[in-house]
Amino acid sequence: TSVPLPPAQAVAISFIVPRAPRTVRELMRRWEKPILKATIPGAGGRRPTKAMLDSAKEAVLRFFTLEEARGKQSAVVKAFYLASGEPALHFDWAGARRRVRMASFDMRQEVDSWNECLAMTSGETNAVCEIFICGTKKVTLRALTSLICHEALHNLARRMRQGNPFLSEDTEHVGMALLGDPQLVHMVD
Repeated sequence: TSVPLPPAQAVAISFIVPRAPRTVRELMRRWEKPILKATIPGAGGRRPTKAMLDSAKEAVLRFFTLEEARGKQSAVVKAFYLASGEPALHFDWAGARRRVRMASFDMRQEVDSWNECLAMTSGETNAVCEIFICGTKKVTLRALTSLICHEALHNLARRMRQGNPFLSEDTEHVGMALLGDPQLVHMVD
């Protein structure tokens, strides 16, 4: 019998990280996090409410607490190490939790027009960014939770060497794709 080929996303990631496509697919299978596996915006969604936001925040905070407790065994940690190729990273779990707690809706298109996305991390610098979510477009609770988790993973991992400590958005997206984030199908053109 023949072995099935790895999915296109694993093949694309294998061009970026030093692993064969089948190895990447196996890592993606082992590291997959259901909190990131949501259809965006999801079928049957509704305009998000404060109760939905609070519920989504709680789920993401629980996820981060569990991943932080796993230390170097955390799939998040492993994915960002592989994606970045860095020998040493610092994971700012407290900062990620702060971004989650402070996440808010943009109801008046003051942050963005929301034509291309439903959530974003924005701020004067990476160190002081906040999470904003479109408050006017329909979304499911599962999708909202996934969006907040995705945005809070930005700026989580930081280089320990001299220079800019922040990973590029593309590198962060490779790490998230390794965790099963389906939002990133356009990652490699």
